[in-house]
Parts: sequence; structure tokens; C-alpha cells
Amino acid sequence: MGLNTECPRCGHESAFHNDTCYECPECDYEWGCIEEEDNDNDDGDKKGKD
Repeated sequence: MGLNTECPRCGHESAFHNDTCYECPECDYEWGCIEEEDNDNDDGDKKGKD
């Protein structure tokens, strides 16, 4: 069973998943990326409050 898939952009059949995104070696297109949760939006850091 192969892990390759078809690229939705160029149709190349050797696209693969690189643990984060699907990647096509033919056209360098990436899709289906897993977005890491970014908790840097927490401006309410309570550290250093007097």
C-alpha cells in the first residue's frame, strides 16, 4: 500500500504527506497543512503583576 496521492494542482501521482502537509515534488504545491495552535494571542499574561 503506497502513501502517495495525486496532486490537486498538477495531477502528479507522486505527491506525499510530510507529517505536516501534502507536498508535490513536481510543482512544489502544498495542501492540507495541519495548523499548530498558536496561543501567542494571550495578551493577558499575569506574570510580573504587582
